[in-house]
Amino acid sequence: MLIPSKITAGDSVQWVDNPFADNLGNPVNAATYALTYSLRGPIGAAGIDLVGTTLGTGWAFVLSTAQSTALNIAATPNKWYWQAYASKTGVRLTAGDGVLVVLPNLQGISGGTFDGATAAEQILATIDAAILARTNGDFVTKYTIGSRSLEKEPMTGLLAMRDKYRLIVSRQRKAQSIANGLGNPTRLGVRFKA
Repeated sequence: MLIPSKITAGDSVQWVDNPFADNLGNPVNAATYALTYSLRGPIGAAGIDLVGTTLGTGWAFVLSTAQSTALNIAATPNKWYWQAYASKTGVRLTAGDGVLVVLPNLQGISGGTFDGATAAEQILATIDAAILARTNGDFVTKYTIGSRSLEKEPMTGLLAMRDKYRLIVSRQRKAQSIANGLGNPTRLGVRFKA
């Protein structure tokens, strides 16, 4: 299946899927089967079903601007799960499944501000803020008021969590750099003149 793995909300997206064979080697093509993509996403979001149009022996698909805009539930990347299936009278075959990541349309975000931090980056920032608060005089780690009590994470626990999330964030940034075509930021290339 040739549906993209990542799109930007508001973009129109087109792709063509070629005929394929079922598990017994029988041909599955546009002459005898309809091909449909069902996209389902975050809780409360309406799903989308796309039916392909015949293009030769395969199927052409168009995700319109309005449809891709509807996939953008919040100003953060959203994961939509898709399943493609071929069908004809009395027969249904799952052709493929996967995940479509919908990136936010920055033009559509009002106010001009956008925080594209990943969940790991947000957690790391929260941990750093807690460590800073402790070093600035907030040394109380446990207290009780009436019947309620609160115990904060000890400093050693915060430092261990910070190390863990620094590693996660570093891996995410490395993967993003590679995905953007900038290469592996942890590798240093050296060229020697002969």
